[in-house]
Amino acid sequence: GYRVDLPALREVLDGRLLLVDAVQGFGVADLDWSVADAVVVGGQKWLRAGWGTGFLSLSDRALERLGEDLTGWTGVEAPTRYDARLHDALPSAARLAMTNPDLVAAARLAMALRLVEAFTVSAVDSAVSETVGRLRETVARRGGQMLVAVEPERSAGILPFTMPGFAGGQVGAALARRGIICSIRPDHVRLSPHVSTPDEIVEIVDEALVSLR
Repeated sequence: GYRVDLPALREVLDGRLLLVDAVQGFGVADLDWSVADAVVVGGQKWLRAGWGTGFLSLSDRALERLGEDLTGWTGVEAPTRYDARLHDALPSAARLAMTNPDLVAAARLAMALRLVEAFTVSAVDSAVSETVGRLRETVARRGGQMLVAVEPERSAGILPFTMPGFAGGQVGAALARRGIICSIRPDHVRLSPHVSTPDEIVEIVDEALVSLR
């Protein structure tokens, strides 16, 4: 859940390509993605578009570096002209397409992006940050420990924590009994509240952690 400083990375790379796996931040962290040469996003996380969705955005120089060898049959000019000849690769990043897209998944992703755009990323960022801050205080008050010491301004909405003396499965079960779904690991759990997470979630988490004692 660490919010990286992309412009600072851009400055120190000295001409090298900046490749960003944005699945844990796109749609929730208000960052300047344009400084990256490649941004790879899965739509199943913060965009809530479901599995099988995502996209790749490339800068012109990244596309140039990749060349024209990485392509599929739909990444060329006139792919359905079956004339037994080699077709030129498309000039855009569309040349990286391996086959035809899943149109249902593409529609889900499009609607998810429109929803975020309508609400604005900054509004999502602000709402999620506020909820995470309140949850962080509650976890600390009940003896929990953050898995990674991240300053609030560097947190991207993911809250991994341990409850000393309790396995991740025990903490997860206590949360599940109160209707909270979280990611469970052997020694910790991970909460990822979204903009639609109700305010009362903080009190519910508090009750779950108290029940462990």
